[in-house]
Amino acid sequence: MKMCKENENIVTERLTIRNVVQEDAAAIYEIWSNPNNQKYMGDPVSSLDEVIEICKNKEENHQFKDGLLRVAVLKESQEIIGTCCFGAWEEPDRWGCGYSIKENCWHQGFATEILKGILDFARECNVKIFEASCAHENEASGHVLRKCGLIFDHKSTFKQPMLNVVYEEDNYVLYI
Repeated sequence: MKMCKENENIVTERLTIRNVVQEDAAAIYEIWSNPNNQKYMGDPVSSLDEVIEICKNKEENHQFKDGLLRVAVLKESQEIIGTCCFGAWEEPDRWGCGYSIKENCWHQGFATEILKGILDFARECNVKIFEASCAHENEASGHVLRKCGLIFDHKSTFKQPMLNVVYEEDNYVLYI
């Protein structure tokens, strides 16, 4: 079995998915502060300073148990086109994830490519259960999760605190 390392890059056909560094904060803030991305975020950010602090903390502490924050970088141009967070939830072999893609990169297969890369990495790390969720009305994300092999498990709700909106949430699972 492969020994998984928190600082190991995930390489896909078009992307390198790597741990964040503080210098990524402006690009991340551009993605996370976009109202169309922020709409379904359960933990939205309110300022660039907040993102700088998140990047600083994650750069100093890359551990599966705390959730790895990664950026998806186009191999060709080195442009950051998305973010993802994944790692252990309740047990070391039970992971979850979330992602966000730059709006001008939507509908180009990047979310699917990111999630498939994370799932391949999770398999190599001997993860047994992989979970993800999205707002029920976020049909694009639900499609990505199903396309990557996750199956609907149950419904719940989550609150988007900045908008003060409670969304119905679809929870998905993959038994690896």
